[in-house]
Amino acid sequence: MPLQSQASNLRPGAQALRRLLVVASLVAAGCGSHASTATDAGDGPAVPTPEAAVEAAADLASDVQPADAPADGAIGDAGVDAAVDAPTDAPREAAATVDAPPDVGPDAPPDAALTDAAPDGASPDGPTTPWPRIVPGAIISIAFAPSGSLVIAGSIAPAVDLGCPPASPAGSTSMLVAAFAPADATCLWASRFGAAAGTFGSMAITPAGEVALGGVFGSSPFDLGGGPLPQVLPNWQTPFVGLFAVGPTGLSHEWSTTFSMETVGQGIVGMTATPTLTVAGTSAQEFLVGGASVTRCCTTTDSMFVVPLTASGGIEWARGARPTSGTDIEPVFGYDVAASPNWVFVTGEIDTSADFDSVTIAPAKSITDAFLAAYDAGTGTIGWARHWGGVTVGVPSRGFRLLAEPGNTVIVTGEAADGADFGFGPIHSGSQENGFVARVDTQGKVLGVASVPVDAGGVTEIARRADGSFVVVGAFRRPFTIGGTTLTSDAQGDLFMADLSADLGTWSNAEVIGSPGEASVAPIALASDGSLAISIPFAGSVDFRGVHYTAPGGNHLLTILPP
Repeated sequence: MPLQSQASNLRPGAQALRRLLVVASLVAAGCGSHASTATDAGDGPAVPTPEAAVEAAADLASDVQPADAPADGAIGDAGVDAAVDAPTDAPREAAATVDAPPDVGPDAPPDAALTDAAPDGASPDGPTTPWPRIVPGAIISIAFAPSGSLVIAGSIAPAVDLGCPPASPAGSTSMLVAAFAPADATCLWASRFGAAAGTFGSMAITPAGEVALGGVFGSSPFDLGGGPLPQVLPNWQTPFVGLFAVGPTGLSHEWSTTFSMETVGQGIVGMTATPTLTVAGTSAQEFLVGGASVTRCCTTTDSMFVVPLTASGGIEWARGARPTSGTDIEPVFGYDVAASPNWVFVTGEIDTSADFDSVTIAPAKSITDAFLAAYDAGTGTIGWARHWGGVTVGVPSRGFRLLAEPGNTVIVTGEAADGADFGFGPIHSGSQENGFVARVDTQGKVLGVASVPVDAGGVTEIARRADGSFVVVGAFRRPFTIGGTTLTSDAQGDLFMADLSADLGTWSNAEVIGSPGEASVAPIALASDGSLAISIPFAGSVDFRGVHYTAPGGNHLLTILPP
């Protein structure tokens, strides 16, 4: 993650926006896709749609779980980035059934909290693979370690048995990090954290294999292994970052730190470990470093922040963006960060005129604009800030995900309202909202953009293959055709996944990931051999690649797909 509220279908209100990335709503008609490059500003091939934005939090859990779901504290449909600490008495049994083709019966171990699910129509008595697994709870991030293991971080009740003994300190919460062997899906190790309530918002793995974790906590003492972390004021929602070495039985603390601020949502929601550990998010109050504010204005409004860290967890520099006017209460949200050797990039949304140090940008007609800002990696000096929005009042545009590329270009994904112009002419697809993937150079010029008409949603996750092509995940709520495949969602929307060519011109291999209720995010990660890991949130059931999986409460379908 970082997204949804029942009252507005896929569009969250102000509170949900503060929880993280958001997918939007409303109604539209028509379909088609748009792909533009610096040399071709026209419409791309008539191929529409694909995924990923972060979301959910404690007060959304009841919105996304069925009314009769067991009170196990697990987050449901929208709980990829959920902030709920599940009760310690969560049931140990999360039996899963698989509705496969007629000749395939259910294959559901009755007494496993982490259950094997019958894959793609394989008979329980015939050949099987270890994936997928059904994990009760909410997984907010997944990544492959240099060793090849699949690492997950999320909110999973202490009573859940992952198949290996977690190192659970007394009073530990549902904050959990675990690793699985890709070959046989066995749990290699698991670690739990926090003597008081806390929530993960992000995870990254360094080139050396260390695990970096970010998030938020509200009560003390909160201890990640190096002693209780400080808060500016008691009960303030305080962002944290920690770095951990990986050993045979789990994680060991290297350092952990907090920032002098109160945050919103899940605290540190954007994180990259390459080339150096850098984090981003949104502060609810003034962010002070050495007694000085990192923004120019307005201590009472929400502001974006970005911070590169030293090898020991110190602050290299800190920057932020707030509304230009001291009387403006509209926020500036930071959702993701990426870094290259020379630049640090941040994306999110602006609701009003905002100052990025000496650069001021303002949305046009849409309720919010997506922004992309670039800072000098060494000094933190603002290089430029760009923004994109539509022509319809009340329809949002937002930046969700960033991916730094060789050559200092950056990929930004998100949702763009009808009429948004990335430099190749306005996008008019017949949909009120479009998911987009754009490539931007070091001067802030858009070199190419691909878009798909999603009605309500956007491209919320992206991963880059070795050949330069991409896998994307997103949310949509209208039929559209992409790469020759027509995708259809239920009334509340579904997830989609598709491949996108390196030049952003061609979609292929599009598919729907269907589950009841709203959906917005499914974390993905690519292994060095091209295998794709995906963690799909669902409440009750999910349909993936021809198989219907069911399990009570809120779960994630965790799987690795071969190249």
